[in-house]
Amino acid sequence: QVATDSSAGSGVRLEGIQVLSHDRTVRLPFATVGEARTIKRGQLLRELAQAAQDAGAAWRWDSAVTGPLLDDGVLVGVETSSGAVFGRIFVVADGALSHFGRALGTSRRRTRPQALVAVATIDDSAAEPRAWLDLAIDLRELFDLPGPGLGWVAPVGNHRLDVGVGVLSTYRDSDSVIIADVLSAWRAQAPGAHGDNQQVAYNTNIGRIPLGDGVW
Repeated sequence: QVATDSSAGSGVRLEGIQVLSHDRTVRLPFATVGEARTIKRGQLLRELAQAAQDAGAAWRWDSAVTGPLLDDGVLVGVETSSGAVFGRIFVVADGALSHFGRALGTSRRRTRPQALVAVATIDDSAAEPRAWLDLAIDLRELFDLPGPGLGWVAPVGNHRLDVGVGVLSTYRDSDSVIIADVLSAWRAQAPGAHGDNQQVAYNTNIGRIPLGDGVW
């Protein structure tokens, strides 16, 4: 088992979750303050890499995986830029749209939902650092969307917030959703935005994420 200590290290220690819906806010505090934290992906990967190394894992940073090695249809190894690596168990952990997974025969199941997602990192103008993860579960009603949507605000440290939205893609008229516009509307009223839609966005990412068994 490889894990990181949620009560230590970088990131923002959270007090709990605030659920926002229909002009109401319900606070759900964690039993222990700091048992969860928000953390930038790069820092999390560095912490997990160090924890894995401490547990005995070896990293091959300069070796790119180029494809699977099969024996009668069974995965027995991987071809890398520095030679073949053989083993008994392999974990393909490079995402639902993995090229390696596709080489093994996985494909996206188009009858399964995807999430249309947009996330921006903005300044947090609050005097005190935020310590709650805000989840808005009524975006469908707020912005007259054709399907369910979720909005969130997560403190990420250094007086910055990640503000994001996600909308299911499998509902009728979901193609009419312009996810960047939904994000802009959510930023205008999200906790911490103070009605100011002109906060600097340092990074904005937009994409689709397969859900559940959407890749098989």
